[in-house]
Amino acid sequence: MSKVNMVYVGGPIDLADKETITSRDVVHMHLNNDGITTYNPSGAFHYGGNGDHQLKTINDFALSVADVVLLIFKEKVMTIGTSIELQNARTARRIIIVVSPWDVTPCYIKALADHIFKTQDEAVDFITNTMNNDNKMK
Repeated sequence: MSKVNMVYVGGPIDLADKETITSRDVVHMHLNNDGITTYNPSGAFHYGGNGDHQLKTINDFALSVADVVLLIFKEKVMTIGTSIELQNARTARRIIIVVSPWDVTPCYIKALADHIFKTQDEAVDFITNTMNNDNKMK
């Protein structure tokens, strides 16, 4: 892959507070400013009025066409879907970048992620500078 065109930016949604969800807006803004299209899976909640199956179908499709899946975990925010996205991204053979705020990253994340960073800023910098300039990817 020579250039990242689309990044699926996931993280806690349905069990998260508004601050956790909106904190990812900065990631979208930075990536969009660098010419990278982003997908926000929380947007599918607005179109999933016909049930959870439709919501899952929308998000699964976006994940399947993304070049990179960026999953942002939060230290004290419970999540179920983000772990499922992580497994789905591995199954779809996407490049997986994880923001892990914990001192010790859980083993299942280390086993499935290609790259792990402590902060959103580090992950965005890696995507925009390293991946798009060096063409070196796992």
